[in-house]
Order: sequence, then structure tokens, then C-alpha cells
Amino acid sequence: MIGSATSNDDWMKWAIVVLAPLLLVATGARAAAADGGQARAFAWRTANPASQGMDGAKLAAMKDSLAARHTKAFLVIRNDRIVYEWYQEGHGPDKQHYTASMAKAIVGGLSLAVAMSDGLIALDDQAAKYVTQWKDDPRKSKITIRQLGSHTSGIEDAEADNLPHEKLTGWKGDFWKRPAPPRDPFTLARDAAPVLFEPGSKMAYSNPGIAMLTYCVTACLRNAPHEDIRTLLRDRIMRPLGVGDEEWSVGYGKTYVVDGLPLVGSWGGGGYTARAVARVGRLMLRQGDWQGERLISAEAVRLVTHDVGAPGNCGVGWWNNNEGGFPELPKDAFWGSGAGHQVVFVVPSLNLIAVRNGNTLDASIDHQEALRIYLFRSLVQAVTDVPAVESETIHINSADSRQAHAPYPPSTFVKGVTFSERIIDGVTSGDQWATTWADDNNLYSAWGDGTGFGYRGGWSDRWTTYLGVPRVEGNPPDHKGYNVWGGYQPKSDAPAHYRNRQLDENLKPCSSLVCIDGVLYLYAVGKKAGAHGPWSLSRLLTSKDHARTWTDHGVLFEEPNGKFANVFTIQYGKDYTGIPSFQGDYVYLYGMENKDQTVNKGLLLARCDKHRLKERDAYEFFCGKVEKPSWTQDLREAKSVFHADDGVSWWASCTYNHPLGRYVLITTHPPFAGQFNDHKGFGMFESQRPWGPWKTLVYTRNVGSIIQGMTEGISFVIPSKWISDGGKTMWMVFAGRPSNPFYSFNSIKLRLQLASEE
Repeated sequence: MIGSATSNDDWMKWAIVVLAPLLLVATGARAAAADGGQARAFAWRTANPASQGMDGAKLAAMKDSLAARHTKAFLVIRNDRIVYEWYQEGHGPDKQHYTASMAKAIVGGLSLAVAMSDGLIALDDQAAKYVTQWKDDPRKSKITIRQLGSHTSGIEDAEADNLPHEKLTGWKGDFWKRPAPPRDPFTLARDAAPVLFEPGSKMAYSNPGIAMLTYCVTACLRNAPHEDIRTLLRDRIMRPLGVGDEEWSVGYGKTYVVDGLPLVGSWGGGGYTARAVARVGRLMLRQGDWQGERLISAEAVRLVTHDVGAPGNCGVGWWNNNEGGFPELPKDAFWGSGAGHQVVFVVPSLNLIAVRNGNTLDASIDHQEALRIYLFRSLVQAVTDVPAVESETIHINSADSRQAHAPYPPSTFVKGVTFSERIIDGVTSGDQWATTWADDNNLYSAWGDGTGFGYRGGWSDRWTTYLGVPRVEGNPPDHKGYNVWGGYQPKSDAPAHYRNRQLDENLKPCSSLVCIDGVLYLYAVGKKAGAHGPWSLSRLLTSKDHARTWTDHGVLFEEPNGKFANVFTIQYGKDYTGIPSFQGDYVYLYGMENKDQTVNKGLLLARCDKHRLKERDAYEFFCGKVEKPSWTQDLREAKSVFHADDGVSWWASCTYNHPLGRYVLITTHPPFAGQFNDHKGFGMFESQRPWGPWKTLVYTRNVGSIIQGMTEGISFVIPSKWISDGGKTMWMVFAGRPSNPFYSFNSIKLRLQLASEE
């Protein structure tokens, strides 16, 4: 389906359908001839969407929606065929449109890929190798090419308070005004822009960082045939692609000579026709190959378009879905985008390319979210011949964790973990779901902020309890849950005391639940009476009648910085049996180093005689080394037994897999360090001892990569009762968001592949 400039403009329809292929052949031949025939001519052909496995009606509906949202150009290509092309009146296939930050991908990232293909530069090179002024700077000397390209260098952005560029003052204003040296953007990025955080520790978008990336690329081109990125791209990429010089421009049309280098801007300032952008997209989709000619190495394409292993999960100039942040998209999708929602979208597994130009789609929501809602999702849904999924599982190799920022090396005991795509929904409302295997052979759990089993109610529902306990009978997928204390139609006649968020109740949901000798011990997070501050203390409750009635023993931990406010007991077998001999009669439990989500990066370990759990003085804390554990009663001397630079969020869990003799620890974390109260990340680790050393099974900064559709994982726990097949099959209980359907007692099947099975 070829769209028209206006619904009544029949001549424009005819011109695009009939003349466009002829014009493209002529343009391609002209450009190839100008380049000495370095690559064979290529021309797009047009096709009916249905013939290429796309729904024409859906594409037409997309066009209508996009046209209503300030779109000027919309181009869709499948299997090297133009299946839909539409331009706003006054725009057209031969008219350039500004790129904004899409230039970071098709100029900055692309020029770096060419230089890497030539062996002139590498991602882990120190930027100071090319920027001599940085060699003695304590922070700038640490910055790498990888960090400049992935917005993790720490260099401050040239933005302030959402002001338009023309209203900015100082070095930030001059960066966008782009005067001559020494107030040019490159000199300012090099000398005036400060480094705000330790390079590589987190992500913060930085236009000056991209400027310095191109400074480094240009520096590596000294004495090469092409000494600036404009001529490099012209002769090595654009002309071989068959793109005429009149179809593209870069760098705001300027070249700045700084330190003897001819510098061309790559953070913005480009102008491309939609079809020129699409040809760049095709080159990247084909991993640097163009009509049988290798223009860029496949490895260089992969390095700039895929997750480069830095906070934020982006490539160099390009964004990607490698970790499943957009669960409805294939994970190999990648794109370049800029202000006003200029975008080139590439999905190799679908052989799909799309280009959109215009003004902002929706200013009320996040830039990337708007692309997902108005473009990406609809494009993928318009594909009618999606390749069949070979299995209903998601398999994660433990060794892959090295590419996913894991805090510990990959497991050599477990080769990989397979997650079933089938999720068992318990028809519940609530989160946390700390779970233990009791003496009556049932599981008992504890939820917060919900109605429990049997009914999904909101926070204001009359059945809502902010701390409730259910009983779970049977095994998945046929298990059944019943509320015992609190929630919807509980079995107990005793009222749940913690029904409201009133300050005098000062109690939040359970962080851990454990059954020992028939007694349930429930550790709940609380705060001081009347306090409006953070949840910073832990209280202990017990039940001797399988959760029907409870005794509150008051505050157990009230420590500086909220240490041990969240307590996570290690789960063993039925009624706390199946414990390794070295543990004796001790109960082991973890606690956070710091209650503040923005700074907590580790877990502490405590132990207590199982007969004295109500006594604060009976708890001892790990203070030794992995190879030589020792214990102290002084919490100030405790040492972390687990550390992750990305952070460790509120709810962790640990279960002893008795058949395998391994502790399985699960943590949640932000997608990058310092993000507050965020559980988008998921980690699973194994060790032979509760204090480590730990090895990584799974580590991702986006839980949607393993549980499709989920954007935030609140809590995860593996009930020891649900471990089978010699320890290789486990079921995991979890809660997350979006609330519908994930704010519930969900369960998912996991399968471990042991290294010994190879």
C-alpha cells in the first residue's frame, strides 16, 4: 500500500507508485558511478503489503494516526520492498528532513563503526589516548570510547531546566549556538563540560559526550584517506549505498578545526531523506554488507547497535531491545531516534525497516514510550507472518551474564536457566509473597497491599489488608490458595490488625516468613509510631496455629540507616529440615546494608539459634571472609556477603536447593545505579555457602527479558517444596507490574541445565 500526500491527491499517488522506482534506479546508478562502481546498484521495489506478510489495513490506520500526530514522512520496508510510503503535503521522497539526535546513530555510531572496522579505534580505548588534554585529569582520564558512546561518561549534558536551546546561557548556550573556536561545541565539550559522576557508574544522556566521541574518531583518522567523518561517510558509506550527495547532510553544515582536527558534529544537525535513512538501516540490518560488498565488519555493526555492556543497555548512538524492555518487540530490534521523534527502526528477524519524520508525537509521555505506543508496537503487530517460536521457553546461558553487567562471574556448575513462558496466575491481589514450607505440608505465604487469594480488589477495597497470610495447598500448576488471616473471606475468625496505612499501626508487609518446629515466624517491615519517614525497622510476629492467630513481639531490629529493616530468612525443607550440617541449629537470614534504595548495594548475613529468634541479643552477624567465616554481635562490624554496583532493592530471597547442594539467591535492582525504588532488574546467583562466593545464573537489567510483559519485578521466591527432578526443576513465585496481571501470586517454572549434562 503506497500512501498519498492527501487522500484526494490522485496524481501524487500515481507519481509515487509509478515514477519512484525509476527515480531510485537513476539515483542509485548516478551515485554508484560517481563512486567508481564500488558497490552494485540497488533500488527499492514496491509491493502490496500482503505479499510481504503485512496487514495493509493496519498500516493505513497507522498512517492516519501518525498523520494526526504531526508526521511528515512514514516509510515501511519489508523484505527489501517498500510496502507503505506516505508524505505530508509539501514533503516528499526527495526532500531532506532534520535528524535531531537520530544523527547520533546514523552519523556518530556509523562513523565509529567504520573506524573500528579499519582497526583504528576500539570501544575500550581510553578517550585520553585521543584527547591529550584529558591525560592528567583524575576523572576524564578514566573515560572510555564505550562510555562516551553510551552516555555513561559522566560528562554533563548541555541542557538545563527544560529550557529551549536559544535561551540557555554560558557554555551550554554556546554549545547550541555553535560559534567559532574557542567557543565551539567541541572545545566546550572537551574543557568546559564537567564530569558529574564516576565514568561508567550510571547513564546520563550527554550531547557533549557524543561530541567527544566524534573528536576521538576524528583523531584516529589522522593521516587516513578520509580525515573527517563527513568525507568518510560520503565515500565509504553513502555513495556506495547509492545515496546522492543532495539527499543527505551532516554536522549543521559546518566543520570546526580544533587541535588540527576537522571536526563535524554528530549529536544532531543532519538532514536526510527518508529513503536515505532507510538505506543506512538496510546496511545495518545486513550487518555491514551491501549487495555482496563488505562496507563495515559485522562485528562493528553489532558493537554499535547492540547493548555495549554499560548502564542503560544502549549501543553507540543506537538504542536496542536486547534485554526485552519492550516485550512486544523482538529482542533484536534496534533504532536511532531524535527530538520530534525522528526515527529509523530496524528488526533483522522480521526483515523490517521503518522511517518516521515529523514533529513530536506526544509531548506528555516519555520519548521512547511514545515511539513504542505510536510506532513500534503497531508496526510489529502489522506483520502477519511472524516466524513460529520454536519453543515456549526463554533460555538464559549463565555465561551470557558477562555481557549483562553481572556483579559475579558466571556459574560453572549451572550452564543455563530456562524460563517457561507459561505463567500461573493465582487470581490474587498483593505483592511480596514471602513463602515457607510448614509442618502440615502446606506452603504459607504473606502478602502486602491487597486482598489475597480469590478476589482482586484495589487498595481501597473493604477486603484489602496491608499484611495478610494465606495457605497454599498442592503443587503447581494445580495448587490452590486460601486466605487464613486477612484479605478476602479469611479462614480465621481473628481479625487482621494491619488493615490500614495508619501511622499508629506502623507496620508494612512481611519481608520473610519461616516455619520452625510448627511455629510460623513472620518478620515485618515497620516504622516508628507516628513517623512519616522511611520504613526503617523490623518487627517479629509468631503463630502457633498455622496463621489463624498471631502474637506481635514488637521491634526486633531498629538500626542506623535501616539495616536489617528488611529481613530474608533462608528457606530449607519442610518445617526447616534438610539443613547442611555446618549450620547446626542456626537460622540464617539476610538484611540490607542500607534502607535507602538509592545507595544500598549489598546484603549482610546474620544467624541466630532457632530457639532464640525473639531475642535481639541472640543474633550474630557475619564479619569474616568467604574462606574463613567469623561472627560478631556488633552489627557495626558486619561485612557484606553480597555486593552489586547496580544496587540491591527491597525484596531479596534465598532458598537452599538440597538435591544440588546450592543456595539460590534472587535479588532485584535498578536498571542502572542510583535509580530510586526501581526493581526493573533481576539477578539469580548460586553458592555452596550462604556467605558466598557467588556465581551468576541470570542477571538482567530488565526483567521483561525473562518474564514477557512484566516491566518491574517486586519480589521473587523459590518455595523449597516446589523443587523436583534432582533439583533441576524449580517453580518461582513472583509479583510485579504492570498491576494487571502481575500484581498477584504468580508462579513460573524454571529448569536448570547443569554443566555436567553436556
